[in-house]
Amino acid sequence: MKNLEETVVQILKELKMTETQAKIYVYLCRAGEATAEQIAEGTKIYPTAVREALVEMYNMGVIKRKKKGGIGLLGRRPYIYSAVPPLELVKKLASELQQKLSKLLMLQFPKKMELKPPLLPVKITIESMEKESQEEKEGK
Repeated sequence: MKNLEETVVQILKELKMTETQAKIYVYLCRAGEATAEQIAEGTKIYPTAVREALVEMYNMGVIKRKKKGGIGLLGRRPYIYSAVPPLELVKKLASELQQKLSKLLMLQFPKKMELKPPLLPVKITIESMEKESQEEKEGK
């Protein structure tokens, strides 16, 4: 499983995440939910770097957070973080890539292109494994 995690970290780095962010995302996918302190401990990344990355990742929309019940260090209620599901992240990244590739095509066809969804010239389709799994259960 370690090899898969390393591969996923490398892929996420290629898709505009830092190595720290990628490691945190993989950790949260495995752990489900965790505080910044638990993430730092589980990933062996300095707590300050983890907190900075979590803010950036939350702003990017790749993780979610909610306030933890009870009082943590310094009398504050810490956040509990979770990763957005990988399928949701793939769809988000595909949408961004679709927009960028459509703009690139405007160089060749500047007068014919109109960049308004759903009329983008580049369309990326994500086949959900959940859908396939459901169809298998129904015997289709």
